[in-house]
Amino acid sequence: LFTKGKGGHIKLEQLGQVMRAAGGVPTEKEINSAISELATQDKISISFQEFTEIIAEHRNRHGFLEQELREAFEIFDDDKDGYIETGELIRVLTAIGDPLTDKEADELIKEADLNGDGKINYIEFVGMTCKPK
Repeated sequence: LFTKGKGGHIKLEQLGQVMRAAGGVPTEKEINSAISELATQDKISISFQEFTEIIAEHRNRHGFLEQELREAFEIFDDDKDGYIETGELIRVLTAIGDPLTDKEADELIKEADLNGDGKINYIEFVGMTCKPK
């Protein structure tokens, strides 16, 4: 789903599938609206950061609750140590059909890693997914 070898981009036609895999429940109208808006910017894919902004907007519009955020985080936090690490990110994305290399996963983590420890904690995850535009 994140294009392999292109720095973690999502093809626009896969946006709905990836949003659902991340725990969202977008309508076809919402997906088509987001795609139309991005297509007017001559985009054929979006970055992981752009994806998190779309998810945040969707969740804010639909009152995404704390419990849902926690559950989404726990999907990635396989060993339940409170962090999303490279291996965990690779496992989840591979499970939804988008295997990543270690380097690609490290790049995605680096985008959200505010404290520079090489992993994403819950606060960083919430910040990444609920970041206003």
